[in-house]
Amino acid sequence: MVRWKRISLAWALAAATPFGAVATVPETATAQSSSMTPEEFQAALADLDNPLPEPRIAALDAIGRRGSRHKRDASMKLRQLLTADPDARVRAAAGRAIGRLFLRDALPDLIRALSDESSDVRFFAAAALWRLPDPSAVPALIVGLLDSDARVREHCALAVGVTNDARAALPLAVLLRDPVESVRLEAARSIARIADPGPMDALTAVAQDATASDDLRIESITAIASVPGPDKTNVLVRLLEVADLDVRAHVVLALGQVGDALVIPALRRAGQRPGSSRLQTPIRDAIANIQRRSAAPDAGTPAAPDVGMPAAPIAPGAPTAPTTP
Repeated sequence: MVRWKRISLAWALAAATPFGAVATVPETATAQSSSMTPEEFQAALADLDNPLPEPRIAALDAIGRRGSRHKRDASMKLRQLLTADPDARVRAAAGRAIGRLFLRDALPDLIRALSDESSDVRFFAAAALWRLPDPSAVPALIVGLLDSDARVREHCALAVGVTNDARAALPLAVLLRDPVESVRLEAARSIARIADPGPMDALTAVAQDATASDDLRIESITAIASVPGPDKTNVLVRLLEVADLDVRAHVVLALGQVGDALVIPALRRAGQRPGSSRLQTPIRDAIANIQRRSAAPDAGTPAAPDVGMPAAPIAPGAPTAPTTP
């Protein structure tokens, strides 16, 4: 049985929420349910001026977690600590609090913090910018894609992806060969969100690379399929020749999602290749998907029968690909 990865090809075409990113996951309702009282907030605000860094860090953590009702009053002080506190741990905590509170007025300070000497500060600034996507941050985030710290590269890739800014497409393509797998994966996912054709050759090379991980090859296929226009189908048809069965199965799934009737012969040929018996059902489902889309503009005209490979019955609205248990 084909091992389907936990990805959704229906999908990155409209995705605006990055995958993973533990450090930047939005706060849960539970974490923000116990809001600071005015008295607690004033006490925390006073601690931000404590001469010792530990009380300042604790106050920043408390305000970030529970101070959303008071964020306007805290904004200026948090911005000052991010850019000017002498302790890097405090600057990092300020960046984290700004991200948790979604303080958009701190955008210029977060952009400046991407060049901080501390990698922790740069990391939390990038994580905050993921929550606050803005085109003004794109040039600094592109520079951050080359940071010496993999966490910073990964979160700059996340942050620039949600801006949907085509300026970042080719710089992200460089990260497809990053030495760290998590960075490579986030680069591919952000390329899919941006959906620019510029990195198509780089994505194709990764999808064909037998030494790359299956996860990265599959994310690259998703990114290829997200690009507008017909060129992606030609690339996906060529990728039907890859040897790895799991990767090829996701190419079939992608063609079922974005291909037209012209790719059906290639799908049938792929099903006739030696060792492709486990792809028969995915191929039938992909062809059925394409035929339904072809018939959709004229509901009175049924889809042409698939005489080469009879389709299994598919209930209306049912998923057209196997899912991971």
